[in-house]
Order: sequence, then C-alpha cells, then structure tokens
Amino acid sequence: MSLSRRQFIKASGVALCAGAAPLKAHAAGQQPALPVPPLLESRRGQPLVSDAAAFHWSFTPGTRAPVGDQWPLYGADDPRLERRRRQAYLQQPPDGERGDDHPRSAGAWAR
Repeated sequence: MSLSRRQFIKASGVALCAGAAPLKAHAAGQQPALPVPPLLESRRGQPLVSDAAAFHWSFTPGTRAPVGDQWPLYGADDPRLERRRRQAYLQQPPDGERGDDHPRSAGAWAR
C-alpha cells in the first residue's frame, strides 16, 4: 500500500493531536463538595414555600464569591410579581375608558 503525501500529512496531524491530548484530567487538589439543600416536602393542602437568598461560596480557602444575588429572583422578572400584576389587572371592573379589548369587558367575551 502506497501512502501519498496528502495522506501522510493528514495522518501525522491526527497522530500529533491524539498524542498531545491527555487521557485523564487531574485536579490540583481536593475540592470541597458543593452544599445541596434538603428537598422540600409538602403535606396535602399546604402550599410549598421556598426562599432563595444571596450567599457566598468558596472553592479555595481565602476567596469568597457571591452567589444568588446576580439572579433576578426578586427583580422585575419575578413570575410571582407578574402573576400579581395580571390578577390585579383582571380584577379591575370594566368601564368605558378601557374599551372592548379589556379581558373583563363584555365586548371581549362576545367575540
């Protein structure tokens, strides 16, 4: 079997890349385990309430990284606030100023 120059260059490139890749990746030391909060259990008829608070986490001693305060849990994107806004909007009585496109107006149901 004869090997062309193009096949030789391709095979040597593949062999070079395969030889340079390590078989295993090793960590520089023992890493602490991430804390896992306990599961929330609900009882029948009782709502589940959870709270996400900002905290700090450290992978290496002496360094602290803030976790939780970057997430928009309690910001304008909070789905609970959006639900309250929607409920407040739907509970407003229909009047002539809102027009027929208001969800609680008679015109919206007649369509």
